[in-house]
Amino acid sequence: MAFTWDFLIADTDPYEIYQEWLREDPGEKIVQFTSQLPPKLSRPFPQVKFRRWSEIQEKYQVEYQGNFQRVYESAEKLVGPEYVERSVYRRVKYFGQKGLPESSETTLVSQVTARRNIALYAAQGPILEDEYDCLVIADPDPLRLGKIQSLLSPNLLIWYPYPG
Repeated sequence: MAFTWDFLIADTDPYEIYQEWLREDPGEKIVQFTSQLPPKLSRPFPQVKFRRWSEIQEKYQVEYQGNFQRVYESAEKLVGPEYVERSVYRRVKYFGQKGLPESSETTLVSQVTARRNIALYAAQGPILEDEYDCLVIADPDPLRLGKIQSLLSPNLLIWYPYPG
């Protein structure tokens, strides 16, 4: 049986999540990162492709934006206030580790970006379900991510190979 592994490069995430708080355009770093991957990994595996998420999402723009907005506006209702609070807390903690003390601004950024992150993954779910037979999530906390990606696509087939 022929198959292909598509490794998706999350090139839209920084823009979707951090928009007005980006100090520099991460586009060049994404291009640089992407250009380094295929020679290292795809040579021995011709069934491996590296694709930018922006290429996949392009034909679904209207659906994606609608789903993103819907989830952003009702994140607490969809995933529970505790989930959102934990996401905000992780961001505040991260900012503190980077030398940004907790303030009204870092709290606001953490709240907005937590909701945007939830909206982004949820809005990607229907696209992934339409484009792929199975999503493989290799992440230290895959169920957290899988919960959100399948939020609007409860039938999205997800494999979690990470041994944890």
